[in-house]
Amino acid sequence: MSSISTCCLKATLHLLSPDEGGRRTAIRKDVYRPQFHLGSASASCRLDVMEHEAMSPGDAGGVEMTLLNPERFGDELRRGNRFEIREGARIVGWGIIDKVRKQESPPRSERPALHKTAN
Repeated sequence: MSSISTCCLKATLHLLSPDEGGRRTAIRKDVYRPQFHLGSASASCRLDVMEHEAMSPGDAGGVEMTLLNPERFGDELRRGNRFEIREGARIVGWGIIDKVRKQESPPRSERPALHKTAN
């Protein structure tokens, strides 16, 4: 099994209203897993922390998210850059990156064993 690199971002997220083409229902942390788009690249992400328990369409607020495969974005993944949040082909929000903290999965040889095998 190969390791998947991840990256943690702090950002200000703006959800589009339904009139702007956004979602019709609120989002919640740990449950919402949209696509993160920056430039011509995209990757899955998860909202881990939100300023409020839920964000409704049309709201804005601070969030922390985990981004999978950040290497897809190259040097574009940096403070001040604008990104989009999509559900399929539909843009449902946008944000500005406030902080980037890269995390890498440890190499397979350094991971703790899940179980011991009998000889």
